[in-house]
Amino acid sequence: MATFKYSQPYIHPKSYKDKQAKQVDKWFIRYKITFEDSETEYRKEYGKSYKQAQPINYPPNHKNKVANAELLLDLITYDLENGIDPRNREVEKLEKKKMEIKEAEKYKVRYIFDLWFAANNYVNPIPSKEISATKYKGFWLNQFIPHLETIGKAGDIRQVTDEDINHWIKLNYDAGKWSAYTVGIKIGLLTGVFKYAYKQKFMKQNPMVYIDRIKENKVVVKNGESTIKQAKEARFNILTAKELELLYQYFDLKNESIAKTLSYAFIRFSEIFRLQLKHLNTNKWQFEIPATIAKGQRDGRTAIVKIYPPLQEVLIRYLGEYFGDDRKPDYYLFHQFLKTKPSTYSIFQHYFIETKRRIKVEMDIDITKSPYCFKHTGAKSFIDQNKAKSKSSYQIIEAIKMMMRHKDFNTSQKYIYADLGMNLDEESDFTFD
Repeated sequence: MATFKYSQPYIHPKSYKDKQAKQVDKWFIRYKITFEDSETEYRKEYGKSYKQAQPINYPPNHKNKVANAELLLDLITYDLENGIDPRNREVEKLEKKKMEIKEAEKYKVRYIFDLWFAANNYVNPIPSKEISATKYKGFWLNQFIPHLETIGKAGDIRQVTDEDINHWIKLNYDAGKWSAYTVGIKIGLLTGVFKYAYKQKFMKQNPMVYIDRIKENKVVVKNGESTIKQAKEARFNILTAKELELLYQYFDLKNESIAKTLSYAFIRFSEIFRLQLKHLNTNKWQFEIPATIAKGQRDGRTAIVKIYPPLQEVLIRYLGEYFGDDRKPDYYLFHQFLKTKPSTYSIFQHYFIETKRRIKVEMDIDITKSPYCFKHTGAKSFIDQNKAKSKSSYQIIEAIKMMMRHKDFNTSQKYIYADLGMNLDEESDFTFD
């Protein structure tokens, strides 16, 4: 398709009359078009190349000519704005359609699976990879892609969400087709392809980071007696985008502010409810947390915690509504009825549980995670955003260490890799030439 610049088309004559105020019988659309090679054409278009429009001057009465001219003007303007030369429109529209089809093809789940399959040397695998290649191919081609076809998403991997995957897993688990152990295997078979799609920028978000593993109660036999070991909820679960959106939709301003302080500043609950207005510096937008309320801060220093714009925005609204102009330094930031009495974690937890119940009743969505997940969800979002900005693994770990006030680099590494289950390494294939 040719690249060009153009002048805004118009109906000639503009007033349907000439300079002597006489009716002009023959009208046309006038515009100027200049191509890359600087060739300029002054065009007159009467409508013969447009099947959607009658030729301007037929039938010849004034009312019909006005209607035909205005329709033709719209069609020509649309083509020019979309990079289509009106004189070559049928050929260029066909080429554009082919390009759109080709562009859409690259997002097909089967196409991306084939790319990943080849990139991992599974097409003609070495003996040690033959079993893995068979498992991946059988699972994707016989199970997962057919499932995506039934929900209409096999044609575009960008449409596949964590909710689609979690729902499919739960259906198979609840039906007794898969055990919790099998679910873990299936998640492993899914993870590699979606991670590849994310790294190759086919997707803006990797849905697998939000996939819930299934925990089952276990029977433990000790001294000949059987006891049931209850499955515990993972401490480091992450809220999905949908869950986060719903919670903030249902939260009042105060509890939204508490949750976002945890999500964007990573301040511990044990500290959040002891924060006073004197610890909030709105000039520099930072929390200044003294050792008297900070966990593990034995050196007596004051911890400085940056307040990022999303948290600034909600705190501005919160301070205005809950304090107004009455802002004494010793007031608790998150207080009960009296500003001199701090709120507590149990109050927030009770509110959180009640909110989840409302969402379950009104939206039929069951959120099973704990309030601590706000912190881990925020940490994951921070890491993802900075990975996308090409920050190095070392830089990200150092930032998490500073923001979360971990005691050392290894603690932050463990938190990211083991607790959150994230991999900061951009490449897994190394060479030693």
